[in-house]
Amino acid sequence: ANALSDVANKRSIVIKKALNVEKVKNKLVDGEKLNILDQELNDVQRDFDRSR
Repeated sequence: ANALSDVANKRSIVIKKALNVEKVKNKLVDGEKLNILDQELNDVQRDFDRSR
């Protein structure tokens, strides 16, 4: 049960990161910040996939 809540927690982090990336893309913030956020999203998604 603990692992399940851990996965659910990581999933919500992935969703929040994805929404932040989309917000930044919509605002067309400078490319460097976008790359950093995109990289963070990829890292969190990879972590989430591993935990499943």
